[in-house]
Amino acid sequence: MTPERAAEVLRGGVGRVGEMRPARIMGADALEFQAWLFAPDDWGSLNITICAAKWHGEDSFIDYARAEWQKERKG
Repeated sequence: MTPERAAEVLRGGVGRVGEMRPARIMGADALEFQAWLFAPDDWGSLNITICAAKWHGEDSFIDYARAEWQKERKG
């Protein structure tokens, strides 16, 4: 199962009252973030490498990379 499919499965589940459980949402987001972080961009460079080159230590690397992922995700 790919990370993308696992995230889809997690997001597809519902809780007892018809709402997604927070842990499932967090798990789906974590899988999608991990898949993005280690995926190549259009030029073949891994996103983790690109983020590392842009990151200047102003906050944690994970926070910085997650913010970059969210920007790209929102388009």
